[in-house]
Amino acid sequence: MTTLAHPNAEADLLISPRTGGGPVGRARRRRSVAVWVVLCVLGALPSLLDAGAGWQAAGLGMFFPGAGFLAAEGWMVALVLPCLLLMGIAWVAWFGSGMVVAPVIVWLGSAAAAGALVGDTTDAGLPIVAAVTVAGLLGGVVASRAQQRKAVARREARNTVLPAQLDEVNAIRARAIAAPKAPEMSAEQLKGIRYAIRLAMQPKEDWTGFNRVDQFQTSALRYQINQLGWLLALAQSRYAPSHHGELSESQIRLVERYLQKEVCSYWRYERAWGHLRLDADPIVRDNIMLTGYIGLNLALYEGNTGDFRWDAPDALPFAVGKRRIYPHSSLDVRDSLLENYGRHTDDYCLFPCEPNWIYPACNFRGAVTLAGYDRARGTDHWSQLRDAFRAKLEAEFMRPDGTCISLRSEHTGFAVPFPMPDSVLAKELNAVLPELAHRYWALVRHELLPVIDGERRIILDKANVDFGNYTLSDAFALACYHGSAREMGDYEVADLAMARLLDVLEWDETETYFPGRSTLVNATIATDRLLEVDAWRTAITVPTDPKILSGPILGRAGFPEVLVAAARSDGAALDLVLSARTPGEYELHFERLRPTARYRLTSGTAGTGVEVTADAAGTARATAALDIRTELRLTPAP
Repeated sequence: MTTLAHPNAEADLLISPRTGGGPVGRARRRRSVAVWVVLCVLGALPSLLDAGAGWQAAGLGMFFPGAGFLAAEGWMVALVLPCLLLMGIAWVAWFGSGMVVAPVIVWLGSAAAAGALVGDTTDAGLPIVAAVTVAGLLGGVVASRAQQRKAVARREARNTVLPAQLDEVNAIRARAIAAPKAPEMSAEQLKGIRYAIRLAMQPKEDWTGFNRVDQFQTSALRYQINQLGWLLALAQSRYAPSHHGELSESQIRLVERYLQKEVCSYWRYERAWGHLRLDADPIVRDNIMLTGYIGLNLALYEGNTGDFRWDAPDALPFAVGKRRIYPHSSLDVRDSLLENYGRHTDDYCLFPCEPNWIYPACNFRGAVTLAGYDRARGTDHWSQLRDAFRAKLEAEFMRPDGTCISLRSEHTGFAVPFPMPDSVLAKELNAVLPELAHRYWALVRHELLPVIDGERRIILDKANVDFGNYTLSDAFALACYHGSAREMGDYEVADLAMARLLDVLEWDETETYFPGRSTLVNATIATDRLLEVDAWRTAITVPTDPKILSGPILGRAGFPEVLVAAARSDGAALDLVLSARTPGEYELHFERLRPTARYRLTSGTAGTGVEVTADAAGTARATAALDIRTELRLTPAP
């Protein structure tokens, strides 16, 4: 029998016939069509009542943008094309930055322009516009029903193979879980840590090494900052929970960098043209691309370190302009997520990023953030939301075949017609909905990772995009396979994806850095290299050992010359693995020692040691000889 990591394993095994049949989206779509039909009826009245040419043209413009010009005589008929082009641009602005007013302005503006410019209309104007409208509507209905039938057939085909594929995934995971876990970061993994700390430690006004393309979509600075923070937090949680120093300081600096107007100012615009409000507080409403992302940085840092420095009411001053600063706390970020999910529970549950657009991917981050806060603070907010979140996700944000859609319009109920890659969902969902994560990975292995001529292959689309700088590249697509495979413990696929990354991209041997690729992609690859089976889930959901939270910690260790491959305390002693770029003597800082107590620092290789005495604040310094790899142990002196 196939087993999963959720008590309702049998119910979770197959894709339900109810998947994709969400009543909320269906009701919103019907409402949108009904409003449009009313507009068309009202728009037809001037023609039916034989009103003036201008009124007829303006009325016909209600059918669709530019339709009023179809009633014109002569060359003005051609103006329907620029109107449709402008509507396309408006739709991009609506999609890309939440500019809800853009399509409305273009639609009404084109109708008004037709009313003002058209002097003579043809008697065939209304029949032509009506025929084009009906043809377009029927074409859309036929295409939608065809897609629905195809998705239902695909669901049945998927359900046929899922049990066996899940058994295979469970077997792979069982082997990975039983295998010994890496006790320290490798040299390749440490390159990613050096890359992230170097960027984080720059003055916050210095954006060297970051991509600055736009601040509304995936290349925005906020996503780069967040991914760097998750990388460092994962390293701290998984390998070096007893190293604060540069590892904690760099996470703190990334949060401070995030609070600047260069990062947060996008919201003043989206709030104005999306919500029609001048109050630009980025925490209050429909901004999960901020709360669900920076909140994860806060929750991971708090859970790793026990440091709740951002709990003060004004600890997080979000600057959306030079003089428009909104002070908040870490608890405000969490409570905003809870309030927004609560406000939407009766409809979509998931809530928007940009005004109107609901992205499941951003809501996955919101869910993980709540789970991270629960881990750090001993609460159970995610467990209370979990069932409603999953039910709405499957009903409203999946197609009947279980494929997750990328985004849906909150207002109209319509989804943008492209799916989210199944390959990324195993990693994204494993921390909060592991049964769905396992299902998606089973489908990916069956559909996108075929064995051809005895070798497993990765199937990629013909053209892929680096979402951090919008250039053509397979890097992000391969990173999706790599990260999910590592989180699932499928190291064969992970190694295959990494080999392709290293084969097709230029590689800098001194850093984890692919020149020409975005900071977002580089940080993502470096993060995923730290993963082992369920490592992300563990970092999000498993509380830090109290002995680690109370025991000695390594403070500053000499970055960039020295990197910490491992640091773990048992409550009294501290075990370290350090890597020096150049062998030599380096000063190490220790904190949270017993005040005025004596300790002995010994080398695991040489067996020699030095004695250090903590000051009244529980801190001490010691000089140690470090090589490319050096084991050290700090123990209380007898």
